[in-house]
Amino acid sequence: MDFEKISARIAERGSEAIARELLLEIENEYGRVPLIFERMSERPEVLISHLLYKGAVVETSQLEPKMIELISLAVGAALKCSHCVEYHMQSAIAKGAT
Repeated sequence: MDFEKISARIAERGSEAIARELLLEIENEYGRVPLIFERMSERPEVLISHLLYKGAVVETSQLEPKMIELISLAVGAALKCSHCVEYHMQSAIAKGAT
């Protein structure tokens, strides 16, 4: 997710519309929207900034996306967050985990 592109989209259509578009993209990619993203979307600036941050971390990481998802899965399990585990399990599989 590119900061300049998102900023231009927000300026053109507003943060609420962009947050809805981002949720649709997530749903199309993973089959559903994680509960935490649904809650964040109540404040579009929170959702957008979180997704920008997450994108920057993934893009600059030395770890491959599959490993990032497996780590996220482990964190979700440690926190006993069933929503997190379910989402990150699906995401890890989509990124090549077996």
